[in-house]
Amino acid sequence: MHLEAQPDWLRVLVPVLLAGQPADWVQRWRNDLQAALTHLGGPVPFARVHAWQAEVVLPRLPECIEDSDHASVAALQQLHRRAALGVNGRRGEWLAALKPLLPALYRRAFPYATGYARAHALALEYATAPANTAMIAEHFGDARGYADYYAELSTEANAAAFADANSRAYAHMAAGIFADNDAAGYAGICVGATRVWALACAGSGEQDRECRRRMLRDLAEGLINS
Repeated sequence: MHLEAQPDWLRVLVPVLLAGQPADWVQRWRNDLQAALTHLGGPVPFARVHAWQAEVVLPRLPECIEDSDHASVAALQQLHRRAALGVNGRRGEWLAALKPLLPALYRRAFPYATGYARAHALALEYATAPANTAMIAEHFGDARGYADYYAELSTEANAAAFADANSRAYAHMAAGIFADNDAAGYAGICVGATRVWALACAGSGEQDRECRRRMLRDLAEGLINS
């Protein structure tokens, strides 16, 4: 059975999981996926999403995010496990389980180093302008002191706003999708959610790129085996 005959969520998720991965591993994984689909004999049921979330995606969070709420992780896992067995929770239950977890996840996924560097460069340019040097010296000592202060203040505010806005929006969308077993809706959020998970768990810097790939390989393997 070909991937084209599978639900949209699986077809859009596969390229995210395989991007930048070693060619030999990709070929082996594709062969394993094809064998699993052939054995299944039909479209992958949405219950597989619930099982994957419960047994592969969520267990990583306490390892990667120090301030993650373990009780909330366990509650969300339980909802997914029940849903995988056909006993789904209500939208309010999903929302209550998702809301405590997401702010820390999105905060970790925010590209802090990039944002800080950009803010620092802009602040340094402002502080070294001839019209501003006297004021900067009086209040901050020197241009670098101002740039350090501004960059931290600005980046922290941006990170907090990013985490708050995205976690609120995703919680409401995901709660409805999971409660309704909405495969089409999940196709619309799974790519972004998977990328955020990788950024949060592995780090958002260039130096973390290989770690992100490794974690996405783990997700891909778990998707077949869950």
